[in-house]
Amino acid sequence: MTTAKILGIIPARGGSKGVSRKNIRLLAGKPLIAYTMDAAKKSRLLTRLVVSTDDLEISQIAHSLDCQVIERPAELAQDTTPMLSVIQHTLRFLDEREHYLPDITVILQPTAPLRTSKHIDEALTRLDNPELDSVVSVSLVPGHYSPHWQFIIQDGVLRLFTDQPFGQIITRRQDLPATYTRNGAIYAFKTALLMEHKTIYGNYCHAYIMSSEDSINIDSEQDFWLAERLVIQRTEVIHASY
Repeated sequence: MTTAKILGIIPARGGSKGVSRKNIRLLAGKPLIAYTMDAAKKSRLLTRLVVSTDDLEISQIAHSLDCQVIERPAELAQDTTPMLSVIQHTLRFLDEREHYLPDITVILQPTAPLRTSKHIDEALTRLDNPELDSVVSVSLVPGHYSPHWQFIIQDGVLRLFTDQPFGQIITRRQDLPATYTRNGAIYAFKTALLMEHKTIYGNYCHAYIMSSEDSINIDSEQDFWLAERLVIQRTEVIHASY
């Protein structure tokens, strides 16, 4: 791992539906994207960091924080643009312009401001295992959101999402099997996997579990409000310790 070329990519387009201009909106006095840049720069294992964006203001913020910017074409900055296409564009750009191709690529979405350098390095350390293809950060799904307690409606009829009979529904939260969801904070994978098979997961994807607080992913005003409260709270705790 110490000799590996590990590239961090921060994908940050200018448009946003849930929260307008969220990537540059101030969160506790600092642009949202700056939290991810700070965490990446403090990582012991990342050897390079770039921002992929179509937006001038995001580019300016990245440059002010001494981060390389790769201009993303407008057609790759739409609401429907797959993340895979954005990462492929970034890697092709670096390969064609600089003959640079990392051993490991890490996607760090700017909408996860509570993710730290410690999280990044712990996740990357997992890829020391030659049998693993990738590592993805996840968080525990609260019991009341468990798929075992979810329903669908078909022709007005209520059915369990798991398609089990109602008589087999798990009644106690303590008996629910643990389920997890991707939190959007870290996607780390061996670059050859993407180049050869057009996937960032592969057959052996390791789960890096993060706490629910660290896993906040901003997609709404409520998410933004909660993230800001936590950032302020943690800052106050750090100051109080001095």
